[in-house]
Amino acid sequence: SEMCIRDRAQSKIYAKSPFFSCITTNVDGQIATGSENGDIRLYKQVNQNAKNLFSGLGDYIHSLDCTKNGKWLLATCDKYLLLIPTFSEGKNGYLTSLGKEKPTPVRLQLKPEDKMKYAILKENFTPARFDESQSGQESFIVSSIGQYLITWSLKHIITGKKFDYDIKKLPDKIVSNEFKFNAQDSLYVALPYEVKVQKTKVK
Repeated sequence: SEMCIRDRAQSKIYAKSPFFSCITTNVDGQIATGSENGDIRLYKQVNQNAKNLFSGLGDYIHSLDCTKNGKWLLATCDKYLLLIPTFSEGKNGYLTSLGKEKPTPVRLQLKPEDKMKYAILKENFTPARFDESQSGQESFIVSSIGQYLITWSLKHIITGKKFDYDIKKLPDKIVSNEFKFNAQDSLYVALPYEVKVQKTKVK
């Protein structure tokens, strides 16, 4: 089968389908796509081939989010998240091939002892999101599994502390979650029958 990315008169048709599953764009209009097999592609624009391909681990990518400056990409799979640096040695991965300089994605998941502690038998992350602020500088990541809201500090992840997260149990299954604009300590959380404002402890 064929797959097409289309923008009015502009399009790119692939002879072999990459089985796209999601898409996101940054403020410069550059595009990232996720695929059913876990592959992630970066594009300068829709009528060109991908500048970079990050080969996946075979797991379906449910959603993508990116920072405003385009330097970080966040992918959500069922059992883990991937934080992907899209720049390397000053090169923009949306605009040029990174080749051997392509950075390694950071895999974010729960510690085995936390899964036991909170009796999380099935991992199914909701779409992960960066926070948004007037400064345009993202600092945090939020996702959830079942009744548990999980937040990470981007600064901590970058410095190697990827298991330094905050986890909090809410009264019902979390349907969706997102940071309140320009309020890094507040989250909007949608439960099946209500929407809550939840404080976070991540610093």
